[in-house]
Amino acid sequence: MASTVRRVAYYTSWSIYQTNYQLKDIPFENITDIVYSFANLVDGVITVGDPWADTQFDYGPQNVFNGTAGAFGYLNSPTGDARTRNPNIKSHISVGGWTWSKEFSSMASTQQGRSSFTDSVVNFVEQYGFDGVDIDWEYPGK
Repeated sequence: MASTVRRVAYYTSWSIYQTNYQLKDIPFENITDIVYSFANLVDGVITVGDPWADTQFDYGPQNVFNGTAGAFGYLNSPTGDARTRNPNIKSHISVGGWTWSKEFSSMASTQQGRSSFTDSVVNFVEQYGFDGVDIDWEYPGK
């Protein structure tokens, strides 16, 4: 059985505030997947982490997905820069991370919490056009 090699890159929401490496600098032609971090977890549901960077920054009209601009639009618009450079790129949203993991344990402790979270993830992915989700839970049990 042949293995499929995945070349995955991560890009953080706060990178927009630094001038040395922007979304346009990512070598989309050379990767198979991009993981954008981070979405937040509020009251047990996934939410936009940095509204300006994630959904509002203007990368141009071609980089809008489902009415959403920002990094989400840049990564997921079928006619946008990322998908033009690599039509087969898969985008994923990472939720949690060092700053936004504090609610994972309480959310995961009940069936209702887990169900609400998974429902919110499905809605989030559909709304913003992501292909998958990365859960960056730092650290289970805390």
